[in-house]
Amino acid sequence: MRRLVPAALMSVGLAALSLPAAAQTATLTTRYDIRWLNFAPIGKAFMTLDVTNDSTYDAKISGRVLSADVAVTASGNVSGTRVLPETFATTVATSRRRQTIQMGMAAGNVKLAKVTPEPKPRPDRIELSPEHQRGILDPLSAAFMPMPQKDGKLGASACQRTLPVFEGSERFDIQLSYLRMASVEKGESDAYSGPAVVCRARYKAIAGHRESADYVAYFAKDPLIEVWLVPVAGTKMLVPYKTSVPTPFGTIVVEASRFKVEGPKT
Repeated sequence: MRRLVPAALMSVGLAALSLPAAAQTATLTTRYDIRWLNFAPIGKAFMTLDVTNDSTYDAKISGRVLSADVAVTASGNVSGTRVLPETFATTVATSRRRQTIQMGMAAGNVKLAKVTPEPKPRPDRIELSPEHQRGILDPLSAAFMPMPQKDGKLGASACQRTLPVFEGSERFDIQLSYLRMASVEKGESDAYSGPAVVCRARYKAIAGHRESADYVAYFAKDPLIEVWLVPVAGTKMLVPYKTSVPTPFGTIVVEASRFKVEGPKT
């Protein structure tokens, strides 16, 4: 069951960007419900995201997954279709263990990374090099996806991207590819309703992981991970609405039950 927590956190690596008019701020609030086997609730997460001047973001997540309390923050810049993180911090705490990660970056290049407690040295751990810490996204900023289409229409090209993720001690890629179009119909005023593009996500371990780790072997088998991306009205951004991640213990589903944008505010 211990692996359910990081798998769920990776799924909650879920966020949203809203980029309104220049010199203004929009605030997006979301609630993500986390289910095991698509019916048993195992947690929830609340997201607040402020985006200012069409170019900077500041995001916060707080929640609980199983017995773990989770807090995540990230901030950075947006340039065209690129997200350039500057800060990232996360704390995962249970009654028995507490882990913190702090990172400082410049244009996506890691300048400082501190993991407490540090991963134990293992003979099968793939060594991290400075190259693995350049041009990266932290796990939260990786969920902010600028729309690639020139015409601004939601379609297959939204899934044509690879997310180079570094979380302080491990470097991995999330490779997205197009699966299908879908429609979300909730009806509630504070929930999302509208089109969604469904991407397949593939996890590829790069460095910092243990070759013998169970999760590395499991995801190397390429299980079907789905990420539903939806547009934020009036912006060029896509955000995850729903994520489905298979694990050896059953599938974890993370789905937004609240999706509300307020602002922009000067």
